[in-house]
Amino acid sequence: MEISPIFPMQPIPLKPPFYFLEYRPLGDLEIALKEALKMGFEGIVIKNLDSPYLISKSAPIATHHWRKIKE
Repeated sequence: MEISPIFPMQPIPLKPPFYFLEYRPLGDLEIALKEALKMGFEGIVIKNLDSPYLISKSAPIATHHWRKIKE
């Protein structure tokens, strides 16, 4: 894969399966977490819609703008 001079990011070696989840407003945090666990996910991520996306050498950086919630 050729790296673009405009976007000089290296490919991230992720393994399938991949999931694209649509945005939906959070109503009840406890219900949302239970639904995610029933679907086989390890938890949910909550974030401000306008929060910056910060990345370190190997992964996104948790900030005060978003949180991953697990059981």
